[in-house]
Parts: sequence; C-alpha cells; structure tokens
Amino acid sequence: MNLQEFSRRFDIEYNNVMSNAAPGLTESEKSVFLTGAEESVCLGIYTGVLGGAAFEATESARRSIDNLVKTTGLTEQTVYETPISSTSVFYKVPSDIWMVTYESATLTGVTPACLNPYEASVIPVTQDWYFKVKDNPFRGPSKDRVLRLDVGNHIMELVSKYPISKYLIRYMKRPLPIILEDLEDGLSIWGRSVKTECELNEQIHSLILQTAVQQAKVTYEVGLNANTGN
Repeated sequence: MNLQEFSRRFDIEYNNVMSNAAPGLTESEKSVFLTGAEESVCLGIYTGVLGGAAFEATESARRSIDNLVKTTGLTEQTVYETPISSTSVFYKVPSDIWMVTYESATLTGVTPACLNPYEASVIPVTQDWYFKVKDNPFRGPSKDRVLRLDVGNHIMELVSKYPISKYLIRYMKRPLPIILEDLEDGLSIWGRSVKTECELNEQIHSLILQTAVQQAKVTYEVGLNANTGN
C-alpha cells in the first residue's frame, strides 16, 4: 500500500467508523496516527501480543517485520569514564537499535587454548542483579557468559572474565515513520519531516491502517467527552 492508498483508505474507514460525525483529519494528523499504529503493531508482533506468538515463533511473524532486523559485529571498543567493574569494556552500538534479539561475545584467553576464539552468550542484567551475581560462578561472568549493562547514549558495558575481541549484536531497528506528505512549520515525526513510505511488509499494512483508524476514533471520543464534561 503506497502513501496515496494509505491516505484514501484511512478517510474511507475513518468515516465508516465515525459515521461522518467527526471532522476530517489533515495529512499530518493521519501521519501521526499511522506512525503510532505502525509502532504498536511492530511491538505487538515482537512480543506475541498480536497473533499469540512472539517474533521468531512463526514464519508469518518473522516475515512481517524481517526487514527491520539488522546485524553488526563490533570490534572497536569505546572509552567510558566510570566502569562498573575492572574488567568492563564498552561498545558504542548503532543509534537505530530498538530491541536486541541476539547477542554474543567472542572471547580470547580461554583455557585450554584450543578453545580460542570462544563464543559466549551476552546476558543483559540490571545493576542490582549484577551486584548480586558478579562473584557467583554459576551466574556471574564466565567462559560461557558475559554480562551486559546499558549505560545510556547507545553505549553497552560488557563485563567479562576473559578479553573480548568481538561483540556481535542482532537487533530490530525502529521502523521509519509513515509520513503522507512533507510536514510544514518545523513539524516532524521521530525526527523526520519528509514524505516517507511504510517500509514494512505489505501483509501488515491493512492491520496498521485499522489500528490507526481505531486510535483516531478513541482520540476523538476522549476529546469529545472532555469537552462535554462526561
């Protein structure tokens, strides 16, 4: 579904559910609802709220948002002034990361030497949990496990028992907004202001549209009730 079709079908379905009771929406207003619906649908597919199965559980779910999945291997570490551990290393990850789906670390210096290089799982933990398990041989850093904390500004802190030569991360990026026409007067959606097509698989375009229309309906009814004091 291209932008023209999104706009036309939005008007048709919105008028149907509202019985022409509500005023029409501008292209920028429809863009806001379509983008919000796009985000809701992606999150629903990822978590399994939509369809009853999480992102990788079914082929249909994978195909719906597979063009949002990216992989990067990081070998260059960055500097951070306040490490949580003397063995911490830091990586600057891509700014478009939305949800991490898989991550691992390639270790060196593991014994026996024949195991090198060795791939270990990277486990995201909270700071409180890190302090509980950092010295635990079964839950703390080990040959098979590296702990990861987020420190903000797209920087990941990895705490490892062994040196890390590579940090592999596969993630889902946030989709581009759906913008029906160039936005004016300094307006933007997720930092973009130019006309932008939906980049997701066409099989979920109708679901995005229906979700957007329902969100617009709820917004109108909430505003109407607030104005009437109900």
